[in-house]
Amino acid sequence: LARLTTPRIEKHVEDLLKQGVGPFTVDSVLAVVRGTLGYGVDTGVLKNNAAKGLAVEQAPANRQIALAETLTDAEVDALADAINPIFRALIELGADLGLTWAECIGLQVPDVDFKTGTLTVGRILAVETSGRVQYRDGTSRTLFLDKSLLKELAAQVTLTAEYREKATGPWLFLTPAGTHPLRPNFNKFYLRPALEAAGLSDRAITFHTLRHTAARRMLDRGLTLEEVSWRLGHGTSAITRQYYGNLVPPNA
Repeated sequence: LARLTTPRIEKHVEDLLKQGVGPFTVDSVLAVVRGTLGYGVDTGVLKNNAAKGLAVEQAPANRQIALAETLTDAEVDALADAINPIFRALIELGADLGLTWAECIGLQVPDVDFKTGTLTVGRILAVETSGRVQYRDGTSRTLFLDKSLLKELAAQVTLTAEYREKATGPWLFLTPAGTHPLRPNFNKFYLRPALEAAGLSDRAITFHTLRHTAARRMLDRGLTLEEVSWRLGHGTSAITRQYYGNLVPPNA
């Protein structure tokens, strides 16, 4: 605990935000750290609370994701077609299920049940800090897959089979070297070229844009905010309403 200095905690918060973790979630993490260190001070284990006074700038309470901040179905298809085939399924998962980067990179082949057509998400979170991937236990949820997405994942397993021979585990998404894709490298060498090829480079599109897109697509299909909240892994449906309430179709 004594090694958790203020600069190290600030760096961790910064890394989480760069990975696309929402400010509310990051602030919750910071609250846990602050409370733990505070208890250490109260019991005399620590001299000071290195997290005291640190806070995450929150999005406004009425923050809503605009329709323009999502991709159309045609744009998703164009991006999936343009990206390197080893990451096509990654794009599809983000845009259809709304998985976070950490959830996607933490997926392993056994998480895909081809017999039941389901995917176990969040069992392992692959969190990137200072250019290194660390594994954390998450809260898992099981999502049903449509036939097209199941087909994409089957192709992904086959396409990257030789990469898995060099890897530390049966990870679903890997680079040709058998390593986890680091988000900055993915953005530079795979996502940006694909956006240019798909004619989308004039917009501020990130991997997190796919999560917003997935929420919009779910709502368009008639799912309730409560259902979307569970699929996205939000703590409460109030968070989902805050961001996507304006995307609920009229008369839904």
